[in-house]
Amino acid sequence: MTIATFRIPPSQKFAVAAAASFAVVALSSWGFARAVAGVRQGHGVQADIRQKIDTLAEDRQRARASETLLTERESDISRISAFFLDRSNPIAFIEAVERAAEKTGATITLDIDEQAGGDNALRFRLALEGGENVLYDFVRVLELLPYKIEIQDMLFQNVSSESTPSQGRSLARLLLSVDVTAR
Repeated sequence: MTIATFRIPPSQKFAVAAAASFAVVALSSWGFARAVAGVRQGHGVQADIRQKIDTLAEDRQRARASETLLTERESDISRISAFFLDRSNPIAFIEAVERAAEKTGATITLDIDEQAGGDNALRFRLALEGGENVLYDFVRVLELLPYKIEIQDMLFQNVSSESTPSQGRSLARLLLSVDVTAR
């Protein structure tokens, strides 16, 4: 018994080899195209990430500059903050106004109008008595207090036209309604 050899004609061998080569080349081309698309997509993602990193680095740089500025200007910030009345503790302002009245020689009565003033200010009502010049001096000192003060209403009254022996001037009354900017 002899084994018959399979003989494939050369034209069929060529056709099979060509088909196999075409399949390998097509598969390789498809794989290469997928790899190139992945690389391109990776480059796009990488570019986006680099842009985000650059943006974050710029933000960080600005934040550091702001932090440095705030540190350098801390004394200025605290000095500016002192111009605003602490809404929960207006005692410092009240004491300053009472010292100003005492310094100028005026008699003062002071109260807070909690309904007026709004969200940004506290309204105080001041009633002062003394000589005309004493009251003028008080208003000048009030202007120099380290608070943002806006006079809302002012009423000046001569209480007596005769001079008082202690002050040598006529007695007067000054009614003020002032808003003090608060935080």
